[in-house]
Amino acid sequence: MKITAKGVYALNALLDLSHRYTSGEVVPLSDIAGRRRMPLKFLEQIMLILKKAGFVVSRRGIGGGFMLKRPPDSITVGQIIRLVDGTFDIFPQVKISEHPFGKYEEIAIQEMRDQVVNAIGDVIDSVTLADLIHRAGELRSTNTGYMYQI
Repeated sequence: MKITAKGVYALNALLDLSHRYTSGEVVPLSDIAGRRRMPLKFLEQIMLILKKAGFVVSRRGIGGGFMLKRPPDSITVGQIIRLVDGTFDIFPQVKISEHPFGKYEEIAIQEMRDQVVNAIGDVIDSVTLADLIHRAGELRSTNTGYMYQI
């Protein structure tokens, strides 16, 4: 399984809301969709999933929209990706044959596969929305713009 557009959109929507977490600002979906260049209808579906899982809350009516339910430092990338895209798996489990000739090679491949999947899981489970915002701030501060020379 790979990270789909749906997973990336979910992360972007939550990052957008993370910037407004401390102020408690309720953000209309149309604002998020515009800032993050996402299809509004698709974003609506994603936000329902996030709401059902307890990551966001919504307000109806004039001045309505969404806000984070939990602090950005308590939400990991892994939680979001697994919720929206399912189990993260780089390739399927290896079927171990009964034939002794290939059995041990298949076991070795399965062990390597498990190490890869666990390493990816360790990374996405250790990075929070707050970490991504912090890193984006670092990148913004070091970006001095492009120099064009003729």
